[in-house]
Amino acid sequence: MQLWLTDYERSRHSKQPSGSWISSRYDIQGMHWQELQQLYLPELNMRWGPAVSALKKLWKSYKIAGRTGEPRSDLAWKINRVQVAMGLEKSEFPELEGMDYDDFEEDQDQGQSAEEIQLRREESEADDDWWISDG
Repeated sequence: MQLWLTDYERSRHSKQPSGSWISSRYDIQGMHWQELQQLYLPELNMRWGPAVSALKKLWKSYKIAGRTGEPRSDLAWKINRVQVAMGLEKSEFPELEGMDYDDFEEDQDQGQSAEEIQLRREESEADDDWWISDG
């Protein structure tokens, strides 16, 4: 706990932004918060401020789903989608390992969940192995 408090105090008084909040798409360093929250993100059809709120809620939901044992690959995908739209570094999720982000984007546009996408991919891979014999 003491380590966390020390780190928090250091980051609170530091003029340097956290490394996770450096955008590769937008020049947000040195931008006033009121100006930043009005920055429009066309991929999400929302502004920066609401995108930060959405990201915060998604992370909370992801953590709760982890504690309750619910599937959370949809939440992981949504977190990555918001991070990419904001130009932030994507978080690594075990639920999304081996999945291509572009596949998710296309399939999500068609209304499919991450579980459906993964199941379809596994079925496709199993169909590709039909010619391999066990003997």
